[in-house]
Amino acid sequence: MSGLVDAIFGLEAMRFGAEGVEFGWARPLPGWLWVLAIALALGGSFWSYSRLDAPRRARAALVLVRALSLLLLVWMLAGPRLERDRSTVERDWVVGVVDRSASLGVADAGRGSRDDELRGALEAAAGSLDSIAESKRLAWLGFDVAAYELPTADGASVPGLGPPSGDGTRLGAALGAALERVRGRPVSAFVVFSDGRSDDDPGGEATRAIARAGVPVFVVPLGAEAGREDWRLRAPVSPGIAYVDDLVPVRVRIEGPASSGGTVQLIDSQTGELVASERIEAGDAALASGEPVPVVFRPGEAGDRRLEVRFVPDQPDLIAQNNTRSIAIRVVDDPIRVLHLDGAPRWEQRYLRALMLRERSIVSTSLILSADRRFQQDGNETIPRLPVTPSEWEPFDLVVVGDLRAQLMTADQLEGLRRHVTESGAGLLWLGGPGSTPMSWIGTPLEDLLPFTVPGSVELPLWDEPVTLAREPAAERLGLIELTGEGAADGADVQEYWAGRVSNPDTGWSVFRWAQRVPGEWLKPTSEIFASARPVSGADGSAAGRPLVTGMRYGSGRVAYVATDEVWRWRFGRGEALYERFWLPMIRHLARGRLERTGQRAVLSVRPEEPIRGSVANVVVELFDQSLVDIAPPSLRIAVTEPGGAEVELTLIREPGPRSRGRYSAAWTPTRTGEHRVVATDALLAALALEASPRVVPPGDELRRPQTDHATLRSIAEATGGAVVRPDQLSTLVDLLPNRERIVVGRPETADLWNRPPVFAILFVLLSVEWAVRRLIRLS
Repeated sequence: MSGLVDAIFGLEAMRFGAEGVEFGWARPLPGWLWVLAIALALGGSFWSYSRLDAPRRARAALVLVRALSLLLLVWMLAGPRLERDRSTVERDWVVGVVDRSASLGVADAGRGSRDDELRGALEAAAGSLDSIAESKRLAWLGFDVAAYELPTADGASVPGLGPPSGDGTRLGAALGAALERVRGRPVSAFVVFSDGRSDDDPGGEATRAIARAGVPVFVVPLGAEAGREDWRLRAPVSPGIAYVDDLVPVRVRIEGPASSGGTVQLIDSQTGELVASERIEAGDAALASGEPVPVVFRPGEAGDRRLEVRFVPDQPDLIAQNNTRSIAIRVVDDPIRVLHLDGAPRWEQRYLRALMLRERSIVSTSLILSADRRFQQDGNETIPRLPVTPSEWEPFDLVVVGDLRAQLMTADQLEGLRRHVTESGAGLLWLGGPGSTPMSWIGTPLEDLLPFTVPGSVELPLWDEPVTLAREPAAERLGLIELTGEGAADGADVQEYWAGRVSNPDTGWSVFRWAQRVPGEWLKPTSEIFASARPVSGADGSAAGRPLVTGMRYGSGRVAYVATDEVWRWRFGRGEALYERFWLPMIRHLARGRLERTGQRAVLSVRPEEPIRGSVANVVVELFDQSLVDIAPPSLRIAVTEPGGAEVELTLIREPGPRSRGRYSAAWTPTRTGEHRVVATDALLAALALEASPRVVPPGDELRRPQTDHATLRSIAEATGGAVVRPDQLSTLVDLLPNRERIVVGRPETADLWNRPPVFAILFVLLSVEWAVRRLIRLS
């Protein structure tokens, strides 16, 4: 029947009885108005024919036909039509925000890593995720320093995950990206899979915007809630070259909690032998503040040595891989050449001269200069005159200046010594004395090489009472004034030995009866205090502010000043042992700057030692051999091998200037993290085996703080009205997600009926019938 009606009305796209098709009105009239229209049509038609002189049947037919005609017109004015609803249901979104940073590789989640825990949770809840995907739109975002889409296979609801390798974590930015991803759409929830650590503020503006939008965030915390602590060993700092039997300081910086101690170990990489160790107790300032821990070792025989620096914490460590570094040290058996200058044969001069004569690692030349510029000479070697030219200063690694008048040296000699220290890297050791040092050197070219500044014409004051020596942390860090071995005989603890013997005036032999009182405020900004003076009376409590032994770097060389000439008194305590432990490390430390420049024909270095990926580092080659400098080309080639095996070639350009003829440099921007190998490939340097092993670190250094931060995740869930869902309970998420789908009302599809031909035909028939009846009864 409906098909016949459709055919009569010419309906094609919309038909009576079709799915979703309903009868409606363009201008719907209320029911009471239809009743009124019917009443008026019947009443009006009856009134118009009530006085007609005609048969009753004719009048009734006219009334009915006119009433039907009027009602058909009202029906047409109301706009009858067929309607199909175009409203649709827009499904709400669930966005999974998945951490893909390197911290997910930390193994603190039961039997595996945090990433293993994540993958296991997604696999176990695959059925529940499929159910969510059927009723909602499920999207996945991965994030580390930035957020990005995670791919899903056709028909799968679990995303494809690569290895967690992001250099940083920005959870706050990831939440902002997730919110932007679904802006303007109905959102059921965000689901965050993370260990909680973040380089930005996750509870910041993004979380507040999500809370304002009324979207809950469900967090799935990965890793251990209260996991193990992590200690991290930063790049050790050590001299690249040292003397045989030298005390070599290795400065190790440990980052980590001070709640537990540990041991720093130096291990020979070839033999596996433990060569030195340093204990760090719980609560030590080195752990709390990140101060370097000095580990001093004696390298032994000459040759190239590679050491493994390892920190072994007392408690289980979160990441053991970041507790080990390696260093390379070249040990040489060349003697240290010392020029010892003094103005008179005082006790300190005699004993120091004797010490250098019997020490096989030192070749010394001792001169006593008189007022008429004549000199008495002693030592292993003799020289014809006090050096004047650069070539005459060149053989000496260290110059010791005792209580000598500066006027006994010419201006050329003073300038030559200054340049020898600042440019050639030689050491300069000042021995304060009652006659001339340091006051006669004020106003000379060597004044800048004093570790302190004497204001105006003020005389350097003296202590008005005896003092003892107290070692400062700077000396411990550099391995100076070291009393281990022979010094701390009988195996006594070093600190106990210092407190009980060396710094104790009751021993008698530890007391210096003459010492210069250098005010702490006179020290230059770069100066370090190796030892301070401690008055016997104990009246001056600011011992650390009264330097007795100080030092600094100046140019390429090192300088030290000893403000007493009575260290020889220690010989009454332990014979030569304490005296040697004071002077030999000092001599080797000051001469080492010269050795680092002249002990090798060339040096290859990368600065900084730990370049940051994407930042510029400098690769430098310095030539110390004049024969190499004379034939050196304008540029040198260097090969950088990345961790994956790819090789990058750099061209180092010779720096301009007559003093830089042997220095080449180039900028290098590493693009990968990890250990790199930098090798000199130029033919000029091939036989020297120049090599460096810089470790490139990521900008964010993701594993610097690998501990979880579940408290942050809980705060995000609470702020947004979400909840914490454990990884093993991920299947319960389907019951927690709110229904936020919405109906989108569209413009309905219509087909008008009032203007169809059959309607007009019916109206025409009604009007024709009325006209015909009127004609039959002869009504005009």
